[in-house]
Formats: sequence, structure tokens, C-alpha cells
Amino acid sequence: MMPVELLRHVTVFTKDVEETSKFLKTALGFTDGYTSGVDFPLAWLSCREQSVIHMVGKDSPGDTGGGHIDHVAVNRSDYLGMKAHLDACGATQKEKTQPKFGAHQIFVETPEGVQL
Repeated sequence: MMPVELLRHVTVFTKDVEETSKFLKTALGFTDGYTSGVDFPLAWLSCREQSVIHMVGKDSPGDTGGGHIDHVAVNRSDYLGMKAHLDACGATQKEKTQPKFGAHQIFVETPEGVQL
């Protein structure tokens, strides 16, 4: 079996593409990515010039009405600086330590409850 080489992007269906996009840009520093001229709510957010989060409005083509994403993991250096920034943004968050993996995590919740 060939292993996955790279996670290219995650697509999130959201009730309010504009609000969710603004939150992710403000709280986590994503930037606007490519958005084609489609006739439904759509936003691509980039990290280092790579579109990694595609947000699509609910009831748009492709919305199956199915489940949701539990969380998406991203790396960030300067843990204390990031924590202070999230506090200043008023972001809903929880911290978790994973000693087995040597990780201390901050889970940030979007306005609709998706965790990053």
C-alpha cells in the first residue's frame, strides 16, 4: 500500500463562511487563499501560500448533511504567545497535555464548534 504523502486540505461545511473565515484569520493567522467565481459561499484559507482549509456554505453543492470534523491539528511555535493571542481574541479553547507524545495542545473552537 502506498502511504499518504501529504494532507493537502480539509473542507469544512459552515453556516456562515464569512464569520468562520474571519475567526480563523484573526485567531490562528490564516490568510485568504484562492476563491473561484462560484455561485455559492466559499472561502479558501492559506498557510504559507498553500490553501489548507476550504470552507463551504451549508446547503451548497456537495453538502451531504452528514457528520462533522472533530478536530484538525496545526503546528505553531511560541506556545505562550499563541495562548496570549487566543485569550485576547476571546477564542473558546481548552488545553490538553499528552505526555506520551511530548505534546501540550490548545484546542480552539470555531463559532460553530469545529476544533482546531
